[in-house]
Amino acid sequence: MKKFFLFLLSLILFFSFFCKKQEKIIVKNIDGVEVIFNPKEPAHIEGVPNKLTLKEELTIGDKDKDEYIFSRIIDIAIDDMERIYAADAREGHIKIFDKNGNYIKTIGKKGKGPGEFYFIFSIQIIPQNKLVVIDIGNRRISFFNLNGEFIKSISPGKIWALRCKIDSKGNFIVTEGVSDPKNPRYELKKLDSNFNLIKKFAQSPFPSPEAFNPFMPFNQWILTENDYIYYSYPEDYEIKIFDPSGNLVKKIVKEYEPVEITEEEKKEVMRRAPRGIKFAFSKYHSAFQIFSVDDEGRIFVRTWEKTEDGEGYYYDIFDPKGRYIAKIPLKIIPRVWKKEKLYTIEEDEEGFPVIKRYKVIWQ
Repeated sequence: MKKFFLFLLSLILFFSFFCKKQEKIIVKNIDGVEVIFNPKEPAHIEGVPNKLTLKEELTIGDKDKDEYIFSRIIDIAIDDMERIYAADAREGHIKIFDKNGNYIKTIGKKGKGPGEFYFIFSIQIIPQNKLVVIDIGNRRISFFNLNGEFIKSISPGKIWALRCKIDSKGNFIVTEGVSDPKNPRYELKKLDSNFNLIKKFAQSPFPSPEAFNPFMPFNQWILTENDYIYYSYPEDYEIKIFDPSGNLVKKIVKEYEPVEITEEEKKEVMRRAPRGIKFAFSKYHSAFQIFSVDDEGRIFVRTWEKTEDGEGYYYDIFDPKGRYIAKIPLKIIPRVWKKEKLYTIEEDEEGFPVIKRYKVIWQ
C-alpha cells in the first residue's frame, strides 16, 4: 500500500507539472471578433523576441540653464525628424529640442490669447505635420506648424472632452464626461471635424459622489498612427482593439492574480485627501495600472506587482498578435515609442524633471 501510495502521488505530481507546462494561448473567433486568451505565465514562441534591453542615450534637463529647465512636464511628442516637443503645464509653454537634445525654441506662454495656454493637458503631432495642443484650461484645441508658428484654435463647444486625439482623417477621438443624473459616465467617441458623433466605442462609470473609491479602474485608450484604437476599462484584464472604421476586431484577455490593496496605501490616500471625504475602498487593485503600445504593435501593460526593491513594477508584454510573451521589471513609464527609441519623463537625482531617450533592443 505504501508503494502504491507513493506511485499515485508521483503520478499526480507528474500530471500537475505536465498540465502546467502545457498552458497555451488560445485563440477563438467569437461573434466575428478574434479573442486571444493568455495564461498567467508568458509563452515562449519560437522566432518571437522576448528579451528587452534599454540603453540610455540622451537626457534633456538642466536646472542651471533656463532653456533646459522644466517645472512640470505633462506630455511629450516626437516628429519624424526626431525633434522633441515638451509641454510644461505649470509654465504654460512648449519647448522644442532637436534629436541631439539641443534647444530650438519655446512655443506660447501662460494666457488666454491666440497661441497662449492656460492648462496644457496633452500634445500630439498629426500626419498633416501639425502640432496639436489640448488646452483644458481655455477649453480649446490649438494648432501650430512644426516650427512652432500658431495656425488656429477651435472650441469643442458643449462637448466636455476630458481627453482628445485627432486621427489621420481629422476626426476627433474623445473621452467625454456625460453628467446624466441616472447614469453619469465617461464615453469614448469618434467625432467629425465639426464635433458631430460618428461612433461610440465604450463607456465606463463615474466615481460615486457618495463614497469615493480612489482605487477604482479608469478607462484608458491609445490611438495608433494607423488609426487603430486600443481601449481598456481594467475592471477585468482585457484590452479591446477597434479598426479605423470603428469596428471591434480583437480582444486580448489574460489570466491574472489580483493584488490586494494594503492598509499603508489606504492610509496614504486618506492622509492626502481633504477633510469630509467618505471613502469606499475596494479590496483589490484594478486588473492593471496603465498600458502603452509601441510603433510595431507590442503592448506594454504595467501591473500592480512591484519589483523586489519596491522602486518599479512588472510589465506584461504582448506581441503584435496579442500573445503574452514576456514579464519584465521597469522603473520607468513608457511615454513615446518611435523608430526603435523609447522616450520617458523622469526625475534626476535632485528631483528635477528630465526627458530621457533609450535605444530599444529586442532579442
